[in-house]
Amino acid sequence: MKVLHLMRTWAMGGAQAIALSLFRHLPELGIEQLFLPYAANRSADDEFLSEALRLGMPVTDARLPWNGVSGWRHCQQLIRETVSRERIDVIHTHDNQSNTLVGMGRSPGARVATAYGWWDLNFKVKVYYALERHLALPRFDRVTTVSEHMKSKIVAGGTPADRIDVIHTGLEPEAFLLHPDRAGIRGAAGSRRAAQHRGRRAWHRNARELPDARTAVDVL
Repeated sequence: MKVLHLMRTWAMGGAQAIALSLFRHLPELGIEQLFLPYAANRSADDEFLSEALRLGMPVTDARLPWNGVSGWRHCQQLIRETVSRERIDVIHTHDNQSNTLVGMGRSPGARVATAYGWWDLNFKVKVYYALERHLALPRFDRVTTVSEHMKSKIVAGGTPADRIDVIHTGLEPEAFLLHPDRAGIRGAAGSRRAAQHRGRRAWHRNARELPDARTAVDVL
């Protein structure tokens, strides 16, 4: 089996971590892969592409020329040509734009969408997401999402429930393995104790409140 992946990246986050995990592990099942990137000129797209290449992911020379609705026809043509030339069995899309592009197109072969993460920020975005949920996703052979709550939204958009698979987001355990050089890390940190800041809280509030919450921990 050979899978063609399409994914547009606005910022590196959970969706990208899931996609990179797929890139890393699908070959273990004997599945061939190919990534068709966008010619988006976005730093996040470039960063994701660099990560994919670092994993040894095969990437097409061509880029999807999406520059708005005017690029629709050219993108559809490139997808069809890639599927035919590379003998693709399954197209996998992993973002709202790719889901809509493939779902509302006429690409040959089986189609699988990963769908999640709708934030109704303004009217324009609401319209785009409505198109995806009500017109694009119901045309896919399978749809994967990360929670029952998301599944309920997809079902409400018209996709039959028996076509939707819920796969909860997991972790890559090897990313959390203890570093062998504990002393070296402690020396570089300048202390035996450290706490990592992440989130929306101001760093100085964390510095003041984390010790009281006993969340200062030994380095590794």
